[in-house]
Amino acid sequence: MTCLNAKLRVADNSGAKLVRLIKIPGKGGYQVRVGDIVRVSVLQADPKSNIKKGSLHLAIVSGLKSNTQRANGSLVRFGQNSVILIGEKNAMTGTRILVPVANELRVSFPEIASKAKEVY
Repeated sequence: MTCLNAKLRVADNSGAKLVRLIKIPGKGGYQVRVGDIVRVSVLQADPKSNIKKGSLHLAIVSGLKSNTQRANGSLVRFGQNSVILIGEKNAMTGTRILVPVANELRVSFPEIASKAKEVY
């Protein structure tokens, strides 16, 4: 699980590189899991992209360093904490996903899972 103010890598090619978790809408707690929609602030961005440093975006948590337990009892863990930036109506901002994503995204966000290189 990841808490507020955590730094997360962006897993798509939207132009943002590093973001900070600033809000978890709709949840009473302060920790996120894979598949949660969160509000992030961009810390580093590609200078030629439309996404600028300091801008606020919605994102979906696609992988966490901490262990995530699945319904069948297995544990899955990723090498870095990562998110995928989304726009209105949960449409992706980028066109490709550059890192593997968790299998939990298949049910909630099939478009994202279909664009990923690998789904674990």
